[in-house]
Amino acid sequence: MGFYRLAFFVLAATLLLFSASAEASSVTLNCSGKWWRTQPVTGEPVQGMALIVDFDQKEIRDSYGSFKITSVTHNIVFFERPYSENGRPGKMYGWINRISGEAEFHGLRNGETGYFIVYHLNCKPAQAGHRLCLWSCG
Repeated sequence: MGFYRLAFFVLAATLLLFSASAEASSVTLNCSGKWWRTQPVTGEPVQGMALIVDFDQKEIRDSYGSFKITSVTHNIVFFERPYSENGRPGKMYGWINRISGEAEFHGLRNGETGYFIVYHLNCKPAQAGHRLCLWSCG
């Protein structure tokens, strides 16, 4: 999975945080920040990554696929999906803060300790008037 694929996943997660209302079926978020590989250590900025949070399907989508929303708390939306790169299986998972828009994605390969890729992003609603909170923040 390349940089753009992972970036799309991060953006999708961010969408969950910025719903215009509880009735919205999907929300789009724009995210920026940084991603890096841990072995070898490399990193690049992320700009304009788009994530679509689909409340009806309980998933976050980007141009590379989708994450399943696994749980939602008052402040955090958690998500994950299987992952494979060069025939090496693993999983991608992360969270989005529903209040601040901060999002992180981590990639972990089966049988290995430590992350091989990390995204740290800040996301905002793509459309004016959308709230930072996803669903009801109480």
